[in-house]
Amino acid sequence: MNYYKRVDELVDRALMGEDVTWLLGQMGIFLDNLDIQQNVSSQIKKTFESEVSNKKLLKRHSVAPYVIAAVLYKLQDERDNRIMTARTLAKIHKEKAKETVMQRFAGWASSIPVLPQNRAKVNKVKLVREIIKPIAKDLNKQDKLLANDQSRKMVSNIDSIIANEAGAIGYYWHSLFRIPGYKYRIEHKHLDLDGKFIILKDNWALKNGLMKKDGGIYQDQIEQPGELPNCKCSAVYVYKLDEIPSNCLTNKGLEYKKGI
Repeated sequence: MNYYKRVDELVDRALMGEDVTWLLGQMGIFLDNLDIQQNVSSQIKKTFESEVSNKKLLKRHSVAPYVIAAVLYKLQDERDNRIMTARTLAKIHKEKAKETVMQRFAGWASSIPVLPQNRAKVNKVKLVREIIKPIAKDLNKQDKLLANDQSRKMVSNIDSIIANEAGAIGYYWHSLFRIPGYKYRIEHKHLDLDGKFIILKDNWALKNGLMKKDGGIYQDQIEQPGELPNCKCSAVYVYKLDEIPSNCLTNKGLEYKKGI
């Protein structure tokens, strides 16, 4: 049943003189049965479908589709772990919201006038709009943020899995802060990293003496794209030497690049 419709029904029952204890019990049962966790899980599954099944991630990885197929079980494990984490966090949010709703509803229901003619004067609209509905709105907002955040973290980890398996040597940091109208938190704009080439530690080019070991930015020295809560930055991975800045290459690497 729709949340608002059920709240309206319980408020009507309260104004008809229904027992407060019974009303609180019904409100608690209804809130317990709200399947918010399923909404969060659905969002993560949709993101996985878009990124993996529809191969959107190939825009960030110049690899053959068979590479994705080879690590699909690892990607699915990451999806399942994210769903489990998101459902746990959604449950915590829901319990906090339930406590607030129950307290406000109990305070209101217990103060309803005894005489029917006085109950008729109670401002039901104010109760529903100003006390109870904002809680539901906040809960929905929190769950959307949670679903989006966990989806981005899943994508970031999926990228790392593919990069590790396919032999990426680094990535270019991509931030969205320049997009007109994009609302970002100041700590998420990553001005100092946007467009920079980030080196993956112990990659094959470093091991073969083709890349310099100093002077660059290493992945393990910084936070990762999407690591901060609700960060929308992403990484575009590099697998070939001719796609990285020349100042990252040794003389051996420069000669190797010429021969590509």
